[in-house]
Amino acid sequence: QDFVENATNAIHSAMATSGTCPEPGSAAYAPGLPTADAMTPEQTICLELLIEDGGPNDMDGVANGTVVDPSGIATLYFGPPSSNSTISIDATELKAGGNETATVTVTAVDPDGRALEGMTVSASASLSDATVGDFTESAGGVYTATLTPGKTGGELTVTATISDGSDSVSITSAVVTIKKSGGGCTVGGSGSSDSSMVIMLLAGMLYLFRRKLFKMQ
Repeated sequence: QDFVENATNAIHSAMATSGTCPEPGSAAYAPGLPTADAMTPEQTICLELLIEDGGPNDMDGVANGTVVDPSGIATLYFGPPSSNSTISIDATELKAGGNETATVTVTAVDPDGRALEGMTVSASASLSDATVGDFTESAGGVYTATLTPGKTGGELTVTATISDGSDSVSITSAVVTIKKSGGGCTVGGSGSSDSSMVIMLLAGMLYLFRRKLFKMQ
């Protein structure tokens, strides 16, 4: 866990001189840690911690005159993107060629399940004219983009690639059905093929009726 800093818990640091750290309480200690560009690999960081007895950084949690302190300087390790990462789409069916869209959500994790931030995520759809926009990163290794179907109907999946710059993994979503709009018959409207057919049928019926009436006379 991170070191808790407040009025009774603080981090100070200094650079060692000839491999020797300043005495505790020395004015050479400054608040916080030095940045990486302020030091060379050969330099040694000296760490001074103010820890409250029984406080949040005392591992025994009891104000008993003894501070249990396993503290140190460390960088949390993250592994490469894992196939345990997930991808989901917030729709199971969309209309082709319309205004309907869906949100693609990718949650990137390493093999130990730690959320991966700062990844590069891209994706493609299995139907050629469907598109997946650029991904936006939010907290906790979550990335979202917009899926827009094209005019082609069918079953669509989205395959996303997660990369940390050296390693990458690809994951594929569940199927989304893209429904192609069907053209039904519409009666009415000037010049429509359906209204022309109705007129032709009426004209044919009238012609037959007149022939029958003529024979009867």
